[in-house]
Amino acid sequence: MRRTRDFSIQRKLTLLMMLASSVALLVASAAFVANHYATLRSSTATELVALADVLASNSTATLSFHQATAAQELLASLARRPTVEYACLFDRHGNVFASYRRDDGIQGLRAVPNWLGHRFDQEGYLSVCLPVAENGDVLGRIVIRATTGDLRAQFYRDLGITVAVILMSLAVVVLVSARLQRVVSRPILDLAAAARRITEQGDYSIRVQPASGDEIGSLYRPFNLMLDRIQNGEDALRSERDHSASIVNTTPAIVCGILPDGTTSFINPAGEQITGYRANELVGRIWWEVLYPGKEYRQVERLFEDLRHGEVRDYEMTLTTKQGEKRTVSWNSRKRCDRDGNLVELFGFGNDITERKRAADEREQLIVQMEARNAELEQFAYTVSHDLKTPLITIKGYVGLLKQDLAAGNAEAVRDDLRRIADAGNRMHQLLSQVLELSRIGRVTHPPEDVGLADLAQEAVALLHGVLSRRKIEVQIAPQLPVLHGDRIRLVEVLQNLIENAAKYMGDQPEPRIKIGARRDGDEVVCYVQDNGTGIDPRYHEKVFGLFDQLDQKAEGSGVGLALVKRIVEVHGGRVWVESEGEGRGSTFCFTIQQPVPKEEAAPSPTGAVPQPDGAVDARSHTHL
Repeated sequence: MRRTRDFSIQRKLTLLMMLASSVALLVASAAFVANHYATLRSSTATELVALADVLASNSTATLSFHQATAAQELLASLARRPTVEYACLFDRHGNVFASYRRDDGIQGLRAVPNWLGHRFDQEGYLSVCLPVAENGDVLGRIVIRATTGDLRAQFYRDLGITVAVILMSLAVVVLVSARLQRVVSRPILDLAAAARRITEQGDYSIRVQPASGDEIGSLYRPFNLMLDRIQNGEDALRSERDHSASIVNTTPAIVCGILPDGTTSFINPAGEQITGYRANELVGRIWWEVLYPGKEYRQVERLFEDLRHGEVRDYEMTLTTKQGEKRTVSWNSRKRCDRDGNLVELFGFGNDITERKRAADEREQLIVQMEARNAELEQFAYTVSHDLKTPLITIKGYVGLLKQDLAAGNAEAVRDDLRRIADAGNRMHQLLSQVLELSRIGRVTHPPEDVGLADLAQEAVALLHGVLSRRKIEVQIAPQLPVLHGDRIRLVEVLQNLIENAAKYMGDQPEPRIKIGARRDGDEVVCYVQDNGTGIDPRYHEKVFGLFDQLDQKAEGSGVGLALVKRIVEVHGGRVWVESEGEGRGSTFCFTIQQPVPKEEAAPSPTGAVPQPDGAVDARSHTHL
């Protein structure tokens, strides 16, 4: 049956016509043969019954007068009937009165049958049993048995003729079917051929012309109408696809497709530009294995597994470009599933927000800085107002004493009053100058330049030569110091204030010493000024950089120096801190300077005769900061 379904429509139609015709012929022939056979049986039986009836009529006299010889001769006349094999005449008592046998081997009847009429037995014989009567008086019965060989022979001859007719009819049916099927199959085959060409070539402009006005011909118009709609739909779909492709290809965002196994299916030009990879370098490869190395790979893989059950909205991740650059991308996703709800493809839409994030981070930093500046400004205003009150109160108080001493004519007291008023004025002038200097840092700058740390140290030491000599402080400047890039004047101020602060807090150290050097801390170069003075309790490591914050209120200075250092270093993008194990253990003030454009070679530094201190930068690692 399966092979029959694969037959061509021509063959199917031919077989169908042959089958229908064959069934009709067979049914008709079977009916004819059955009817003909029944007719033959009926005519044979009628003929034999008529013969028996004639013999019964002629036997009445022989039975009435017991003429057995005449009865025997009457039955012997059946010899002219080759089909009659046996005949018997019974008297009224059921005894055999006379009989006939075609040959001696035929066995006759011993008892009269209990039925009348004719019947065909299973052995192929036709038997007739009729009464012999005269004027209503039954004298006996006559029985005749004949073979049906002639009947079968006649039937087989007629059956052969019928089969021959059937075969000839089938031959005619085959010829007629072969031609008639074309009337039905040709339009269908033309329709199928057009559909096949459309499928293979994808050309929906092909049309078919109806060859008839029947039901098959009526299919051509809907078929052509369907092609018109498909062609219009294809044109609209192609236009929409081209439009969508142009949007995808021109959008500045990353658009990529990822298959269920994580394989990249496509990426748009913006994705190529942002990632640095060409499409042929990403398509066919696992997306996160290429763009998310290290620990990020597993995180993105797990995220992709979660995406099978949901979608991403504004999810920020940092990918690594081909050049090794980190780019922050905000992702959104859409899923494409089949009719069963299984994931077919995942579409990712990524906006490169690296610059926006950087700007946001800078804004946050600026806000933090502004908050710190505001807090510092509040402290600054409070401290200035507090510290400026002291000389003002002093001046005001001694002006009153000056009036009294002038009135009393006490010249010595007047001179003392004037000296104290002058000292208070100088103190106020010093405070105002330092406050002005602090406020100008970051606003009034000099052009940045490359300058060696050793040169800056030498210049700062020279400016403080008097203080250092008076206190007999030894200054060691490490050789092969790095080159800094920044405002030379401000950087000198940093070292000058750090050296002056170290000298101020030497205490009773019998061998005061200050070391100026640099050390490498990971990828960072740390400059430092180290002393062996009084040291600083760790509780006050942050407090010492506050404005006007002096741990020793009796010490010289206004307490602005370290605040100036902190402000200058921060303006240069660096940081400053102090390292000290506590009182009497000395202090090391460290700072870094951010370098926007690194140099390949450091500027030469002057060599000194002093030994290199512990932690100084080795000459082999001499680079710009």
